Parts: sequence; C-alpha cells; structure tokens
Amino acid sequence: MDSIGAGELLIILVVGLLAIDPRTAGRWWAKFRSIQRRLMDVREDFEREVRSVVDDPVPAVRESVQSRLRTWSRERVMALGQAEWDSAGDKILERLRQTPEYQKACDVAAFWPLALEVPIRPVLEAILADGKTLWLPWLSVQPGEMQMARVENLESDLVEGRFRTREPRPELRRSVFPENGLVLVPGEVFDLHGARIGKGGGYYDRWLALKPMAKRMAVAWDAQVHAGKLPQSAHDMQMNVLVTENRLVNFAAAQPAPSFQGEVAAPNSAEESNA
Repeated sequence: MDSIGAGELLIILVVGLLAIDPRTAGRWWAKFRSIQRRLMDVREDFEREVRSVVDDPVPAVRESVQSRLRTWSRERVMALGQAEWDSAGDKILERLRQTPEYQKACDVAAFWPLALEVPIRPVLEAILADGKTLWLPWLSVQPGEMQMARVENLESDLVEGRFRTREPRPELRRSVFPENGLVLVPGEVFDLHGARIGKGGGYYDRWLALKPMAKRMAVAWDAQVHAGKLPQSAHDMQMNVLVTENRLVNFAAAQPAPSFQGEVAAPNSAEESNA
C-alpha cells in the first residue's frame, strides 16, 4: 500500500471533522489552501528568478544578491503566525489613513496581493468606502508592461489574471491613471531609505518611471524591511513613504545607513519597529 501524503492525510482529517464540527473543518481547510497558495507563489518566484539569470548573465552578481534578499524576506514572512495575517490589513489601513498623502489623494492605485504579500483587502474596500477612485493593475502581453484601470466593485469588476492574481476586466482598461495620484507599491524587500526590491519583472519600475508626479508609498510586511541599504540600479524607483503593520516611515526624514555589502543582516530592532 502506498504511503499517505500530508495533503491526503489532511483531507481525511477534514472529512472526519465534518461529521463532528463542520465549522472547524472549514477553517482548517481554508488555512491549508492559503498555505498551499503561498508555497506555490514562492516556487513560481524562484523559477522566474532562475530564468532571468540564465537569460541575462550580465547582472548575475547583482541578481544573486537580490535573490538572497528575496529568500531572506520570504522566510520571515512565512514564519508569521495566523494572528498576524488576520490583523495586518486593518493595522496598515489605520496607518495609511494617518498620512497626508492618502488624505489628499482623490485617486489611489493599489494592488491585489499575491500569496506572500501583505493582505490588503481591507485597504481596497476602504479606498472605495472613503469616496476615492480605486485603480488596480493589469499586465500587458508585452513582458514587463503594466497599466492601471479604475475599479468600482471588487467582485464584479475583476477577473483572474497572470500569476494567480486579480485584474480589472478588459472593458475597464481604457482609463488613464492621473499624473498626481497616490500609488501603493508592493515588493519583496524594502529598506528605511526608500529602496525597494521587487519580484524581478520590472513592472512597477517601468510604470512608475512614466508617472514622476505620483506619490509612491510602499506597503509591506514589517518582516520585509531590511536594516541595511539595499543595492539599487539607475532604473530602480525610490519610494516616498513606507507603511507596514508596525510602522510608518517618511523617507524625507530618513537617516543615512551603510551600503549593503552582500550579507543578510539581522532583523531590525524592536525600537525601529514601532516608529
């Protein structure tokens, strides 16, 4: 008889629980599926990074540093507990609403989070509830190209897109994001000086370069914030503000830090995490 895998064993347990407590079984199954999606995203990101290095060997040294930083960040995010996942969106929303950038903004471009990105569904709902215009990205068939489209309903206005995310329906993709809007930017690793490392596709760097007047606000897990100064190239776009579940940082007032030397430093101190 073949051995039973972890997935099959969990299904057996869930079926057993259904006969005893259907609500508990449903919660277990939802958590299992959430963890499974996070692992799939990590695998896809790793495969994408490997392909980028093979296809373009010139920046291989810099890419290897970024790959180590991405691994460092993902391991920290995957170590977070369920309570942190459940509360992160509301905490980020509370800090976001404190910023003058959000208070003044009429148009806010956000993102539909991937499995390891901070769950900002409460933020998306609040943008609409606050009377602002919500914009979400959609990916062009051309590699590295992204655009934004207006969204009024998070259920009916979205369809499944690439990388298992949600994108605005094709018929909504005719609008143009205003030059002075606020952009909530995801990523893999951030520092306390406005630097950001994305997933490697260059979508946000290319799109933001065309919107120089837009306010750029990084939205991330505190676990994704590195204590050192990240390696950057000329085309990498700097962030104006960083919002996590634990802190709000305006980079105009940031203090200088030593340049990143290739080693993954220790996590930020408790004093830093409550700024």
